[in-house]
Formats: sequence, structure tokens, C-alpha cells
Amino acid sequence: MLYVAIVIVLAYIVLLFAGGKPLIHKKWYKDFAVYLVLLTWSTVIAVGYVLHWRGVAVGTTVALINMGMEPIRTVMLGIVGWGMK
Repeated sequence: MLYVAIVIVLAYIVLLFAGGKPLIHKKWYKDFAVYLVLLTWSTVIAVGYVLHWRGVAVGTTVALINMGMEPIRTVMLGIVGWGMK
């Protein structure tokens, strides 16, 4: 599955240059920012799905935020204890 993830990342790079270059040349910076965010988000979801990242299979931003907050949640549980459950 690692090879599929590498192909997805390579496709991300190709699409970033192919789609972003005309937007930059036309000075459509806001459109480029939206394109970049959506392309990055979909790439993270695709790579996460292929590599079986926990919480990414549902394909939502909330699942990604929860996955990113897990280390903070673990630290808070260690400090505060049972009050965080």
C-alpha cells in the first residue's frame, strides 16, 4: 500500500503544478489558495485511507482534527486524570 500512497503524492505534485501554474500566471491568488486547500485535503484523505490511518476512513475534517488532537488528549488525561473522561 505504500506504493499507492507514493503514487497519490506524486499525482498531488503534478496536479499542483498543472492546475496552479495557470492560476498564478493570471494572478488569481484566491482561486489558487482554494485549489491548494482542496487538493491538499483530498490528498491527505486519500493517503490516510490507503495507509489505514485511524479516523480518516470516514473522510471528514472532524475525523482529522480528532486524530490530531489525540496526543493533546492523552497528555491532558495524564495531568488531570479522571476528570477528562
